[in-house]
Amino acid sequence: CSFNHADPCYAALGHKLNLLMVDASRYDLKILKIINFNSDDPVCRVKNDMMKECDLFNNRPEVSVINGILIINGVIRADSGTYRLYLHDLITNLETSKYLQVIVEAPIGSVEVSIICSFCGVMKASCSSDGDPLLFSWTLNGDPLMDGNIIELDEGTDGNINCSVKNHISHQQKTVRLVCPGLEFNCSFNQTGPCYAALGHKLNLLMADTSKYNLTIKKKISSTEEDPVCTIKKGTVKKSGCDLINKRSEVSVINGILIINGVIRADSGTYRLYLEDSYGTETSKYLQVIVEGPVSDGPEPVNEHVAQKNREEEQKKPDEYATIDSQNKKKNKKRKKEEEVHYGEVTFTNSSVQQPCKTQEDCVYSEVHTR
Repeated sequence: CSFNHADPCYAALGHKLNLLMVDASRYDLKILKIINFNSDDPVCRVKNDMMKECDLFNNRPEVSVINGILIINGVIRADSGTYRLYLHDLITNLETSKYLQVIVEAPIGSVEVSIICSFCGVMKASCSSDGDPLLFSWTLNGDPLMDGNIIELDEGTDGNINCSVKNHISHQQKTVRLVCPGLEFNCSFNQTGPCYAALGHKLNLLMADTSKYNLTIKKKISSTEEDPVCTIKKGTVKKSGCDLINKRSEVSVINGILIINGVIRADSGTYRLYLEDSYGTETSKYLQVIVEGPVSDGPEPVNEHVAQKNREEEQKKPDEYATIDSQNKKKNKKRKKEEEVHYGEVTFTNSSVQQPCKTQEDCVYSEVHTR
């Protein structure tokens, strides 16, 4: 960057910044960081490429001046701000000044893309990354889509979807294939009943808004400090602080949702979610996860608890409902009531004139007890 430019100077957090001031052999320099617009604002004087009377960069050996260039070898957040450079011309004895705004941004980290399938003809694509500020853009098979970190696509959309993330200093992208295999279930730490998940299939576990909370999820095993734990900050799993899902590439966190693309038996258990807000206030919630193997009966595997319990908790949608008119067949009086099998007719009623929701996975179940 240079004090001769009118545009802001963007610097990468933790990286190097070369700030061109002026020919130090002709000028005595004074660089001031404007904070309170008074004599208490930090200042640094430069004579013959030597920093003197410098409370602006105290105790920072990574900062130096060489040939009129201010060099910061490791930019920190506090380097953001507006600077004023005073130039005292040793030949004409005149003094002038220039301004420069420095903005420090975190570089873009790795990009994560998740495809969330729906029961109602819509799929969602979510994109996340470290860094700030973040600007998201999408393409499908090379054609541009709408911007934003979450977009909606029609069910059956096929191809390669690309999420590009950038800010003023860096750019990263990731391309994935649009695939919605198997069953997908949604649970939340706000629900009161257990969360039923299908073995080998996908589970979306809604935790909380990661822009408002730092999250810690802990699996209760022995109720001690040795229980596995995972820390999530700014929507990113801290690898060094996550022994709960270590070495499981199919597990990710996007927009406050813990996504398990292949549920295993070990995912069963009771989990406690700790939420810490910006004031340091901590609350917690519990959720029991029960993993069951799907029952193969027909072209698609289904499971009574998984398919029915999770819908009762999470899918209270007004698109299309099934109503059951039950009629009991007469049974022998000697048989116990719980041995009766109930038969019913299923009728569907549309709550709106819109295209009805596709509910290939919605089933009506009967429970049969035999001796």
